Amino acid sequence: MAEPITKEQTEELIAAALAKLKAEQEAEEKGVPAPVTPGIEMKEPTKVAAVDAQDAVGKETRFPTIHTKPKGSDDLKQFQISKAVLGIVTGNWEGRELERDWIKESSNSSVYKAMGLIPDTAGGFLVPEELSAELIGQLSARTVFRAAGAQVIPNAPLTLRIPRQTASTTAYWVGDSPLSSAITDSDVAFGMLTLQPRRVAARTVLDEDLIAYSAISAESIVRADITQQIGLAEDLAYYSGTGGSQPLGLLSQPGVTVSNVATASLSFDSLLDLMAAIDAANGTYNAWIMHPTTMQTIRKWKSGAGQFQYIVDLAAAPRNQLLGLPVYMSTQISTAHIILGNFQNYVIADSGPLAIKVLRERYADQLQIGIVASHRTDGAPRQAAEFRIINIT
Repeated sequence: MAEPITKEQTEELIAAALAKLKAEQEAEEKGVPAPVTPGIEMKEPTKVAAVDAQDAVGKETRFPTIHTKPKGSDDLKQFQISKAVLGIVTGNWEGRELERDWIKESSNSSVYKAMGLIPDTAGGFLVPEELSAELIGQLSARTVFRAAGAQVIPNAPLTLRIPRQTASTTAYWVGDSPLSSAITDSDVAFGMLTLQPRRVAARTVLDEDLIAYSAISAESIVRADITQQIGLAEDLAYYSGTGGSQPLGLLSQPGVTVSNVATASLSFDSLLDLMAAIDAANGTYNAWIMHPTTMQTIRKWKSGAGQFQYIVDLAAAPRNQLLGLPVYMSTQISTAHIILGNFQNYVIADSGPLAIKVLRERYADQLQIGIVASHRTDGAPRQAAEFRIINIT
């Protein structure tokens, strides 16, 4: 199958056809044979057939010589520019005899100008622009909490309480019987992790004409975008939410330690201290979260000898890895924060899936429809001691 003809090729084709047509007319008026381009096959009028537009590029189509009297005003009223352009481009004049004869017999040079593509009023409007069915999406931040391994509880109730142990019993050495010392009582202590999924929502309104006539499904674009933006809003709340109508973010969670480190003092030692603090609390960690700019700063750290300190074996480790742990980056994270934690022990409670509704009646009198989406979610660490944050000052 031939490739679609481009606008530039169409312009060249029409220009060449018109130039050839004018040359034939001038030759005919002078009574001399029309010039023929070498290698171009001349066919009898009865053998002229439709020529594929792509194959016509660089070729010339010989118009049959038909002697008729000049067309009058009545015939001119029937002249259609669209038929003339199609005849010139394809070489097929069947059903377009009037346009063919009138073009050949007219001595008005403005006819040839009317067949051009520039300006639009001279014929450019007859060549539609092509719109791709592919949409170039907008670049946006990444969601990192779920990607880092957070535990998701689907279909959570509006209030979810998860018991957790906060203290253990104590064991004592008491000697042989009779006991050299009494057994001291000790108790196990418990606490409660409470999650209350909050609602996040987004809405947009579309004209019915946009939905009906858009070459790309406008409704599908909006649905996908709303879904993405709600996910980003949730991820941001897990990190820096203020509580109340939104989740309480990790930055404000009781028990999560935030350590201030001056920019000049920030080094691999600072990161190792973060790991040591969680180790000292008997916790563990599985990932880092930070802004891409912060990660780039770390990559460029050098020793006193000018050698890079950040080294990763790309053949054996992920591209973004720091001290043996994967790094999840998002532009929603402040460049001032480096987060280390056990994200597999971070709990996300979702009250069902994301709900998308189409509001037709509400905007019907404006010939519009609305698309609204909402979701309920909350998040918190099971053990706050397993999360540490550096605040770069």
